[in-house]
Amino acid sequence: MTVRTWVLGAMLGVAVGALPLAALPAAADDFNWKQAEGATLRVLLDSHPWQEALEEIIRTVRSSAVLVGKDGLGPWEEPEMRASLSESVRRGLPVIPVLLPGASAQPVLPLFLTQYTWVDLRQGVTEEGLDRLEWGITGVKPGGKGKPEEK
Repeated sequence: MTVRTWVLGAMLGVAVGALPLAALPAAADDFNWKQAEGATLRVLLDSHPWQEALEEIIRTVRSSAVLVGKDGLGPWEEPEMRASLSESVRRGLPVIPVLLPGASAQPVLPLFLTQYTWVDLRQGVTEEGLDRLEWGITGVKPGGKGKPEEK
C-alpha cells in the first residue's frame, strides 16, 4: 500500500466522519491482504481499550497528520492532536496539519498547531497537495530529496 493510497483512504474516512482503518466494520475475508503485504497494520478491535491502543500508536508513529475538515477538530481529534504535538516536542515527531476540502477559509486552529507546515487541500485534492503531504509524512520529496519548505 503506498503512502498516497493510505492518505486518500484516510481523508475519505475523515470526510465521512469515520476513523479510517479503525472504526469501520470489516471482516478479514473482505480485506485485500495482498495490498498491505510488507506493511505494519494496526487494528483497533471492538470491546478493547482503544484509547490505550491509540496512545501506543501515537507514541510509535513516524509522523502524524492532523486532518481538519469543515467542522474543525472534533472532541476525539483534539486530544489526539495534542498528544501528537507533545510527541513532536519529546522526540521530533513530524506533525502535518492538513486542511481538507470544505474546511473554513479562515480555520480556527490551536495556536501550537499553526506553527507547523501545513498542507492546504481546501480547493481540492491535487497532485501538488498530495506530493506535499507525502513529503511531510515520509520526509522524502516525491521525485527528489529534502524537507518541505516552510509556508
